[in-house]
Amino acid sequence: MNDANAVKRIAVFYDGTFFWKLSNYYKHKHSRNSYIDLKGLHEYIRHRVAALEANNNVSLCQIVEAHFFRGRFSLNAVQKTKDPSKQLETDRFQDQILMHAGVVAHYHPMNEASNPPQEKGIDVWLSLEAYDLAVHKRFDVLVLISGDSDFVPL
Repeated sequence: MNDANAVKRIAVFYDGTFFWKLSNYYKHKHSRNSYIDLKGLHEYIRHRVAALEANNNVSLCQIVEAHFFRGRFSLNAVQKTKDPSKQLETDRFQDQILMHAGVVAHYHPMNEASNPPQEKGIDVWLSLEAYDLAVHKRFDVLVLISGDSDFVPL
């Protein structure tokens, strides 16, 4: 099979905290006034990869993996907030968005002992998962959606 006609397998990895901040910016501060649509973003990624690697043949570019990584507060911590039902509703809404877009969510407990609470270990987990899937699933293109330069070695 000619490499130009080979399917390009794409994996997308989201730094969840960065992505939701970006999406909230577009909803609340940008003239677009709308959240980022994951299905639309995935379609854009397919077109971009096609332009770079598949002779503009979008049908040869398929997203085969999509993973979202983020720290998450415990139920106990959420219940101590001013409006716990709002946070739980937001978490459920975000899970629903990811689920309908076929994105696998990975959550790690927040370090609630520090002040302010910190998201610890999620970058390492994302990196290890991306590396593991690259080795074992052998996708052709890894798309990383993050604003964190810590991922440069990945």
